[in-house]
Amino acid sequence: MAGLWPFVGRTDELDFAREALDGTHRQGVLFSGAHGIGKTRTLRALTERLDPERTVVVRAFGAHATSGIHLGAFAHLLPPGELTGCDPQRLLGRAFDLLARDADGRRTILAVDDIHHLDPLGAAFVSLAVRGDRASLAATACPEEPLPLPPAIASLLRDDLVADVPLAPLHAGDVRELLESLLGGAVDPESSQRFFRLTQGVPLAVRELFESQAGGAAFVGVDGVDGVRRWRPEGRSITTSSTELLLRRLDPLGPEARRVLDLVALAEPVRRADVVFASSPSAVEAALATGIVECRLDGPGGELRFAQPLHGEFLRQRMDAMSADLGRRDLAVAICARDLSAGDHIRLAGWHVDHATPVPVDVLVTAAGLVYGAGDLRLALRLAQAAVTSAGGFAGAEVLANTLGFAGRPQDALRVLDDARALVGSDEEQVRWQTARALIEFNLLDDVGVVERLVEAAGSLGSPTGDILRSLAACFQAARGEIADGAAALESLAGESSGPARLHSEAMLLGLDAMRGRPGLSPRLRALDRDSSSLREVWPTLRATSGFARWMVTLTTGQVDELVPEAGSELMWFFPMVDVQWLLGQSIAARLRGGVADAREAAERAFALAEAGGKIFLVPALAEVAAAAALGGDLDRARSALSDARERYRPTMAIHRPALELAALQTDMAAGLDSAAADARSLARRFAAEQLHGYEMLALHALTCLRAASVEDAERLKGLAAASDSPLGRIAADHADAQSRADSGALLVVAERYLDLGLNVFAVDAAVEAVHIRLAHGSADAGTAVERLVQMLDSTGVEPRGLLSLPVERLTRREKDVAVLAVDGRPAKVIAKQLFIVPRTVDSNLRRAYAKLKIHSRADLAPLLALAERIERTTRETGSGADHVDPGADPAS
Repeated sequence: MAGLWPFVGRTDELDFAREALDGTHRQGVLFSGAHGIGKTRTLRALTERLDPERTVVVRAFGAHATSGIHLGAFAHLLPPGELTGCDPQRLLGRAFDLLARDADGRRTILAVDDIHHLDPLGAAFVSLAVRGDRASLAATACPEEPLPLPPAIASLLRDDLVADVPLAPLHAGDVRELLESLLGGAVDPESSQRFFRLTQGVPLAVRELFESQAGGAAFVGVDGVDGVRRWRPEGRSITTSSTELLLRRLDPLGPEARRVLDLVALAEPVRRADVVFASSPSAVEAALATGIVECRLDGPGGELRFAQPLHGEFLRQRMDAMSADLGRRDLAVAICARDLSAGDHIRLAGWHVDHATPVPVDVLVTAAGLVYGAGDLRLALRLAQAAVTSAGGFAGAEVLANTLGFAGRPQDALRVLDDARALVGSDEEQVRWQTARALIEFNLLDDVGVVERLVEAAGSLGSPTGDILRSLAACFQAARGEIADGAAALESLAGESSGPARLHSEAMLLGLDAMRGRPGLSPRLRALDRDSSSLREVWPTLRATSGFARWMVTLTTGQVDELVPEAGSELMWFFPMVDVQWLLGQSIAARLRGGVADAREAAERAFALAEAGGKIFLVPALAEVAAAAALGGDLDRARSALSDARERYRPTMAIHRPALELAALQTDMAAGLDSAAADARSLARRFAAEQLHGYEMLALHALTCLRAASVEDAERLKGLAAASDSPLGRIAADHADAQSRADSGALLVVAERYLDLGLNVFAVDAAVEAVHIRLAHGSADAGTAVERLVQMLDSTGVEPRGLLSLPVERLTRREKDVAVLAVDGRPAKVIAKQLFIVPRTVDSNLRRAYAKLKIHSRADLAPLLALAERIERTTRETGSGADHVDPGADPAS
């Protein structure tokens, strides 16, 4: 009956959904409603109506059992066993590759049932596919579930990329049509109305009531009326309780089919092959014949799950503990008999921890590492402790120690490592043991003496194994403030060592060279990404140093679009300490683009992650919070973040002191402090003395943004830009030069170059300066500059820092009224009539307005008035005016 059950009604919903999938105005649809309302059937009807020549449907099914597994609902997209133990981000990249391959030029539709059960990575996969126009979404969700929509999915609805379509019960006419379709003939109105009253139009209730009443056998012909049938349930009790209806369907089943239902309830969704292994093929077929469970997805990856989620929940509640334990044991044996995916490891380990299900110890170790890498420290701790208890060897102890460290228990982590010292065998394990201990001691216990101990340990191992420890020691040396010495050691290792040690050294050296204003940063970063892709998964410290290099290069070159990977890129990693750095890069990029809200969100998330498990990056995270908050005008948050950062500053964080000082300067700039320019120049001199020329360039650029750059500053910036070949440095040098010469034309060219690089904030700054100069000098082409500034403001959404105090404000009420009407090209006579004055008064008011505004024609009025209106609107919306600049002042002062 399950395969034959017809679909009726929902015409309007389906028509709307098909329009929402075309990608013109939206990118998808979400069917929502209570259990049994027909969401899954409506989703299936929608996909069946799509043209297979133009679209390819990729199906996925969310479930409670897979909600904690990376891409659990999309596991069928990935070849079994291929990515066991891999980094979650590689799972994303691989899934996107396979999605594109299967599309073969057609439009991809992601059809996701119970999308509220997606894991965070699965939700990110859907969101990125939709936002990147890789796929449209057709999904279902139940608002009755306590689990809310994942934030990544909720944002699609909030941004109106996906439309929410609530499904209501069927109408009485739909119920009658459904019954007539099932029976192949007419049903008398009284019977169909009775069915409607009992079921309230809920499709699941209609189906269950129909089947519990022996289906069509309960409908008999009406005497004297040809072809019309009437429902006669005599001798049969009538119930619409979902559980009672299900029990009635279970009664005729044999013990083997009932066992299959129990196995599916324990692990839904579960591979059909695993259930066959744990029962028998005939038992699975018998269970499928009931329609209570169904097989979704064809081929060896076919999965069994309940046609209605309520049925699985009901059976789980009725199952006794012994039956559940035996079922999980048999399923574990079946799963372990084949290649395991990452999700299989996590599921089996979870069963072991929660229900004492026996599983191999290597499964526990792998699962703990996967969960730890995803940042779920609480679950990782439980799995790692289980692995150590089950004699997981050094690998289990290493995961447990790392997890304890990042969970805020560094002393316990060191005790675990000390207890595991006897388990260390190979040189590689010796390196991993030393690395784990050093990271905890340096990052979490502020022990700067780790550097010397690592060098000593490396000496006992020799090269090339010991080079990894030497590289780590050099990184820590730079982190405690000895940047020149650390860089020298790293440069030597990068030239002499190989494998992980060379790449680790090159990554950290790249970040230090960005701080020091060295050349060739961007090509080196691309080469590092290419060469280290296969090793980042194995060496988390390599991922950490690569992340540091990335956001430092982004900061000092300004290449926000080219160097910062988007979510879903193969370069983004899910790992507490590494995620902090990716978010820092995101915040910096958004801040330079002028996206205040995005910058603040990324910075605050980076801080939260650093607080939870990346203490070494607390200072730069708080510095970025301050910089982003200052850009948005929230000086209270900026100052509190700076205060927090100074309080948490430790000797092991000395490498991040320049970022903190730069954020403090940016906060003072946003506050309009008179001392900001002097502080910027002083900071630039100190960075120069410390040979941190990348930061020196940023300080001098800040001086330029303050409109206080001198000829000497411009020359210094030119030298720094030439030495570093930084795109931001080259534009900043030309900006300072144009500013020192008060050359408005050159400033507009600089603004366009900033805009081409995506540095919208600086582009608007330069355009404001150009407008300022032209208005102050009464240039004939001031209107052109104003018009271009307004276009920039409209296209970027950036509001200028230090809004112009426009001469429009000097006009009298009458002069402004005349000017506003003159912009529309109205003759003096028309303006005079509208304002109830004589034409001669119109002309005199216009002449006085031109003189005050230092313009010469009506054509120059329009952009000036448009900018004035925008400034007034911004001031009104923010509740406070930005710092006003006197157009008569010297722009270089």
